[in-house]
Amino acid sequence: LLTYRPWQLSRGRPTDLHTEGLAAYSRGDYSEAARKFGLYAEANPDRAMVHYLIGDSLWRSGQKEAGVREVERAYQLDPEFEDALLFLGLRLYEAGDRVRAPPA
Repeated sequence: LLTYRPWQLSRGRPTDLHTEGLAAYSRGDYSEAARKFGLYAEANPDRAMVHYLIGDSLWRSGQKEAGVREVERAYQLDPEFEDALLFLGLRLYEAGDRVRAPPA
């Protein structure tokens, strides 16, 4: 009996989903980018970069809190991920949320 992962049931392999997410992001279609990166994350849940890409895409599509949560997940997975640290510092500072902002 074969077992299929969610990305195998969707259109394309994980690398295709990642590439399609990047293409949507570069077109400015951030909702579609977040969707593609989310499908990719189903097969790669422990990759900090994919959570960062989801978060940034969600933020740019107007889903600010969801975006911050995804980037927080990226930072939890890799506390040395400088882009995630910078994103969180800037976005949470802009929002006035000094409690959740990572330490400097």
